[in-house]
Amino acid sequence: MRANTRILTVFLFLGAALLAGCAGEMARLPFPGSKQPEPAPAAPAASTQFVQAHALNFRECPGAQCRIMGVLLRGREVSVQQQKEGWAEVIPQGETRRGWVAARYLGTEKPTGPARLAPSGQKPAPEPPAPKEEFAPSDAPLPKVKEEFVK
Repeated sequence: MRANTRILTVFLFLGAALLAGCAGEMARLPFPGSKQPEPAPAAPAASTQFVQAHALNFRECPGAQCRIMGVLLRGREVSVQQQKEGWAEVIPQGETRRGWVAARYLGTEKPTGPARLAPSGQKPAPEPPAPKEEFAPSDAPLPKVKEEFVK
């Protein structure tokens, strides 16, 4: 008798769940003659832009503290999905992953020529000083090491 009661309870529970699911679908359907809601405005189309910086960090989220997933090089074409507080969510051409870049380093024109790292006429920075030679090997012989083997 208990087994029959359990089986009946399970079927009643499953039937109630099925009806609740159908009722949810029915609640979303409009009544005949009712006013249809206005469709949501279409999302703005993604725009194609190009990386203007020499190298641009491609991040997981919009912020300098976010993990860097890669680097996009100058001239790389990206599809801008949205912009938010100075950051642009992009999909690099030929890829499916999304990431964020600083929007100020994107432009609508593909850059020509190499990236300029310094204004023309400016001399490059001087070479850094040579390291001190305090760790260089000396001519002194190495100390003897006593070798011991454990049996």
